[in-house]
Amino acid sequence: MLGSARAGICEIIAPDLPSFCSCTDSSAVGATAECDVNFLHVDTIGLKAVFAPCAMPAHISLEVTEADIGERWPAGAAAVALRGAELSQLS
Repeated sequence: MLGSARAGICEIIAPDLPSFCSCTDSSAVGATAECDVNFLHVDTIGLKAVFAPCAMPAHISLEVTEADIGERWPAGAAAVALRGAELSQLS
C-alpha cells in the first residue's frame, strides 16, 4: 500500500536508501534511519536520523558515530511548527 495513509515512512523511503542503511518505523508519524559505512577497513562511520515529519511539530535529530574509539556526535535537533496558514502557502 505504498503511498496510502497506512504506509509507514520506511516503506516510502526504503527504495531510495543505499544497501548499507536500514529504516525502522518508530511510530505512526516517525522513523529511524541508520547507515554504517566501513571506511577503508579502518573504521566504521555511522549516521542515525530520527525523524517525524508528520508530527506536530515536525522534528529531526541526527547523530554521527565512530566505531573505533566509540565516539558519538549529536548533530543537533531541528523543530518546525507549521500552522494551517503556513501549510496553505506550500500548495
